[in-house]
Amino acid sequence: MKKDSLVLFRTAYLLAGMVFVLGQPAPLHGQDASGRFQGRVMDALGSPVAGATVTARNIATGAQHSTPTNADGRFEIEAVAPGTYEIAAVSGTSSSVLRRTLGAGEEATIELVL
Repeated sequence: MKKDSLVLFRTAYLLAGMVFVLGQPAPLHGQDASGRFQGRVMDALGSPVAGATVTARNIATGAQHSTPTNADGRFEIEAVAPGTYEIAAVSGTSSSVLRRTLGAGEEATIELVL
């Protein structure tokens, strides 16, 4: 009888461990809190400005993300933490700056005119 109790105890212990391990929720990929800025940089006539540097600086932390614009004046800055940002575009001696608050998971579209 003791042997049967020991086998039953071990089986119950093993099953409880499996339920604990297998019952844990899987990580949810794609539910990232970071957001992204995207947009265009144009001149005063509405033409795209290629090669301008766009920088997003978090006002609270000072963290910066920079990227150049492509031939169409477009840019993307991804994996940005939520917060208030100063977005600056610079090309030669021209520049444009604005402030924008980015929420968790938000994609903000911005147009900057130099």
